[in-house]
Amino acid sequence: MIADHADTRAQARDWLLRMSSGEAGEADYAALRAWLEASPEHARAFESVCRLWGELDLAREAVLRTERAATGEPAPPPEQRLPVQRWRWALAASVVLALLFAGAAQLFTDPTTTAPGEPAYYSTDRGEIRSIELADGSTVTLGAHSRVTVRYAPAQRRLALLRGEAFFDVASDPRRPFTVSAGGVSARALGTAFNVSLGEDAVRVAVAHGRVAIQREDPHSALELAAGQASGYRDDGSALALTSLAGTGAAPWREGRRDYFREPLRQLVADLNRYSDTPIYIASSQLGKQSITASFDHFGDVDAVLRDVEDALPARVVHTASGIHIRVR
Repeated sequence: MIADHADTRAQARDWLLRMSSGEAGEADYAALRAWLEASPEHARAFESVCRLWGELDLAREAVLRTERAATGEPAPPPEQRLPVQRWRWALAASVVLALLFAGAAQLFTDPTTTAPGEPAYYSTDRGEIRSIELADGSTVTLGAHSRVTVRYAPAQRRLALLRGEAFFDVASDPRRPFTVSAGGVSARALGTAFNVSLGEDAVRVAVAHGRVAIQREDPHSALELAAGQASGYRDDGSALALTSLAGTGAAPWREGRRDYFREPLRQLVADLNRYSDTPIYIASSQLGKQSITASFDHFGDVDAVLRDVEDALPARVVHTASGIHIRVR
């Protein structure tokens, strides 16, 4: 169930993350339909967030699958993508949703506003790191339990990080900007290598070489990062402090290393959950806010990391049938 946030755009982002997780079921699509029908503003916010994150195809799928959920028609597998003609049929068949999406319906079916061909989806399992070579020679290295979409067009290269983190080694092509969207933040580069991490409370971008311009929806929020620098934005829109990568590198996780400097425990646990087959829980929000500074050379060794957490914080790790619980000691 999606949390009842006061901010409609925050709700829309939550729906986008849920629907693109690969784990959404028909109950989720039925619940999304109810949320969209509750207010025209909900539909506009959902379409806007999908557009910002380069996920218009997900919005099309939501229209079709919510209609299927309402009629009881069996749904296609989550990864299946349907041709544009089927989206037109879906929009015509669902008067309510068509009205809710209003101007978005024209956007969905206008070939001038969508990239030719369907987007490519890539994901990794827990603990898996995967390297993908793209058609232009760029390379994406996906971190554990991460997910990215790729859509190339003659005038642009658009990617969306939907979960986890990824390192992008970009082939230079000034005619086609390379843009990565994540959590309402966009990072734009021409020829560079950089890391994007979609964290618990913020999106962080670290540049290995070249330059990257990052911004939120407000164009006045733009920051330009040079090689060896990192920054980003919190969910509340505020910018992270500009930091130097020093000897840590932009993506040490590719070698199994992770560094935390005054990071909340909840972020470390979120990262660790992308490696652990057993879910890890923090007993209280107060404990989750505990600051931790530590370096791990073998982050995939979950038990070793948890032992270090016990040593660094007033916490103890308890294994139960339901999972691993970090509690106050």
